[in-house]
Amino acid sequence: ARLFKAGGAPAVQVLSHAMPRPAASPPFAAREGFLFIGALTPGSPNEDSLVWLSEAVLPHLNAQLGRALPVTIVGECRSSRIAALASDQIRLVGRVDDLGPAYDAARVFIAPTRFGAGVPLKVIEAACAGIPVVATRLLVRQLGWKTGVELLEGRDAEGFAAAMARLYHDPARWQAVREAALRRAETDHDPEVFTRTLRGVIGVEGIE
Repeated sequence: ARLFKAGGAPAVQVLSHAMPRPAASPPFAAREGFLFIGALTPGSPNEDSLVWLSEAVLPHLNAQLGRALPVTIVGECRSSRIAALASDQIRLVGRVDDLGPAYDAARVFIAPTRFGAGVPLKVIEAACAGIPVVATRLLVRQLGWKTGVELLEGRDAEGFAAAMARLYHDPARWQAVREAALRRAETDHDPEVFTRTLRGVIGVEGIE
């Protein structure tokens, strides 16, 4: 939007993705473990991120926590590298029709993406579902969200593990990040905001 405005476009609107919020979601104490959602194909950003998580991040996390907490991975897996990661800690669920139970069960959503382009919808959807997020610097830049407020950021393996541990064990921080992310999602991704913006762009007042 800034580039179009700087280039002289007379009217610029940002039509973000419409993401509904749940009526309610479980509290901190009713949740356990970490969650990752995404299709797992060879050579993809998701494959790279989970290999990095397993090899570089989880050893730091387990050392910090003194135990191995479950990491649930939801999504169709076509990657032999990811299939080989399955263990007592890393749980491969596969493709599911309803993501709601997965969002409600986990305490922290993780997005360890190291390369990619576009809008990180997985982070937006997780925030809208009421689960706080730990993400890489890349995704923080893509979103434009405030690190330490609307999500936590990990710039390297040790930092990512530390952010996971902080968000997992601090109920007050967890709640604050969740509420800030929900407010941001309501401002940017509320379906009613989407509809109003679309009406203004195309000039049709009766659109539903």
